[in-house]
Amino acid sequence: MEEVGFDERATVSGVRELLDATCALIPGAAQACFRTVRVGLRPATADNLPAIGPSRVLPRVVYATGHFRNGILLAPLTAALIADLILDGKRDPALDVMNPGRFGDC
Repeated sequence: MEEVGFDERATVSGVRELLDATCALIPGAAQACFRTVRVGLRPATADNLPAIGPSRVLPRVVYATGHFRNGILLAPLTAALIADLILDGKRDPALDVMNPGRFGDC
């Protein structure tokens, strides 16, 4: 992982770190080849907590973003929180700390 903002270009140092780690785990990997390198962005919030909940400005807009590298792990929980909120009107107390309004009007 590299902190480079929204730059989607792969760097030599980033690829080298991944290859070194791979070869440390799988020594034979040094003889392997690959076709391409892909870069994925992992958006995070300033306080490292996801922003989950309705917009203060547009109440029909619901945010579920800023999970950083844990998005795939938190997807089922986030989906359940959002589904309960939208479909049943149930607001889990955990949403208070993750309220998007903590960053101002959005």
